[in-house]
Amino acid sequence: MAPYTRQYLNLEDLWAELERLNRKINKPILLNTGELADPLAADHLTGIVNEVVSQMSKYERLQLLLLTKSANVDHLEPVDNDRVVFSVSLTTPENAKQFEHGAPKPYDRIEALRRAEMKGYRTRCRIDPIICASNDWEADYRQLIEALFERSSVEMITLGQPRFHPPLLNLVRKRYPETGQVLSDLPPWHGMEKFLTGSPSERIEVYRKILSMIDEHSRGNRPLLMLCKEDPAIVRALRLKGGRCNCLA
Repeated sequence: MAPYTRQYLNLEDLWAELERLNRKINKPILLNTGELADPLAADHLTGIVNEVVSQMSKYERLQLLLLTKSANVDHLEPVDNDRVVFSVSLTTPENAKQFEHGAPKPYDRIEALRRAEMKGYRTRCRIDPIICASNDWEADYRQLIEALFERSSVEMITLGQPRFHPPLLNLVRKRYPETGQVLSDLPPWHGMEKFLTGSPSERIEVYRKILSMIDEHSRGNRPLLMLCKEDPAIVRALRLKGGRCNCLA
């Protein structure tokens, strides 16, 4: 909840933790660096990610996920193994103007995927949250998905829709009144486990439209598709394989 960023520099402690974890587990796991922070937002200043990436070849059971809204990849060193995944979070340009102030433009992030692939990184993306706030939201997402497949070869796409812990939605409305008003104008919120989100029928309809766009533009080379923090009944209704998504596998 604190509106500042803390950068940890005690990498020696991290190396020891990674070594202990690699010895402890008996199957590969993916370490997500982008759940509560952005690993690349300030990395052109710290250079820490290159140090972490270089360590990954030492741990045969560990993989690393760099999940970011940044397009900051020029400083990244090439990789010569398949243990590091570069993933960007995407939305439409119209949504980015309203909700992602100061972040690189979505199409710049897609270009970052292309550049990361040229450096040897596996790539994925999240289209999450899918926000249907504009009158032309379907056209906006269609153009975004078309650009994604024209410029990159992502192995996985994770989809999600707006979901909030109730106190978080209240905090958004307090700190960012305009954004809070846009969210309040969306279809009524319903409870799903511990989240507030749209109704199941509304979510299924939106997912089907996005999946249709992916099928249209992937041209028979459909990547693995997952839903994030979604009700298993929704996964079954969409006939997706389910399983562990972008952040876990």
